[in-house]
Amino acid sequence: MSGLRRSRRRRGAALALLGGLVCGLGAGCGAGDAVLGVRDVPSATVSGAPLPEPAAADVVTRVLDEAAAGRTEALSGTALDLARAAERARTAPPPPQPSLSRPREPDVLAVSRGPAWPRTILAATTDPVGEVPTLHWLVSTGAAEPFTLAASVPLLPGASVPALGPVAGGAPALAPTERAGLAMAPRSALEAYAAALQRPRPRTTPGVATDDAFATALATAFTAQQKSLGALSTAKAEHAVGQDRTLALGLADGGALVVGRLDRTDTFTARPGARQLRVPESYVRLAGRATATRSITLTTLQPVVLVVPLGDGTVTAVAAGEQPAAAVAR
Repeated sequence: MSGLRRSRRRRGAALALLGGLVCGLGAGCGAGDAVLGVRDVPSATVSGAPLPEPAAADVVTRVLDEAAAGRTEALSGTALDLARAAERARTAPPPPQPSLSRPREPDVLAVSRGPAWPRTILAATTDPVGEVPTLHWLVSTGAAEPFTLAASVPLLPGASVPALGPVAGGAPALAPTERAGLAMAPRSALEAYAAALQRPRPRTTPGVATDDAFATALATAFTAQQKSLGALSTAKAEHAVGQDRTLALGLADGGALVVGRLDRTDTFTARPGARQLRVPESYVRLAGRATATRSITLTTLQPVVLVVPLGDGTVTAVAAGEQPAAAVAR
């Protein structure tokens, strides 16, 4: 497949590495290899990347293996936040991963350009059973600091990642507030997308699409919750961008691929006459109880990946997941 060139490295970087990261969209959270962008195998070029592709592939394999083995020192940023949240929310040990569900070996999609720190590696793996591609962002903050997994986010159904250019040439790393001709700065794009997910009154921004599978699933779930609660309670969902969790790499066409974390807070408040509210099953351990008489507040961590185009193009979500993180039942 031209978009994902197979690195001939040792196999076996397990994909189930966050112990509970879920897409929230059912089993079909992604599509096949072809959706990850079309890019020919590059010829030899003057390298702009501080790591050659074979070395970067070895790093990705090692870090994913360590993360899959439960070594939290291999995690940072959003990946570490989600792993800790999954441990708090887990009601039983995770099932062992059968050998057939192990992902195919990672494909290095990009390495950040130049000798400066921090450095980023973007890679992808595909679960051969569910054919669900996942984007992995690895970061090293200094010469003495090993690469760690900063985020792993499953691709959304029907989504695609534009080409990032030859790995050897390196991809420009962008600061969260850097616009450089983009439709929006990376963090601004995340904030606009988060605002559009608010319920019951979303705040949409022109140039930010909300017809992706993730946004659609959230809207559908909220409507279903309102309907099931009826006159028993009020409901609202708020989204905020997680601090210091934004990474961005330049695309071959001048746009940007942005990964960040949204913190969603769902609040259900009982109306007069309501006897009790039931805590969703995946949050019961976090809440310490299964019912409430006054209110329920749920916190969910949501890693997302956006494509931010140049000029006046439309910002779109291409990957997303979610993990229950906290709950309070009163």
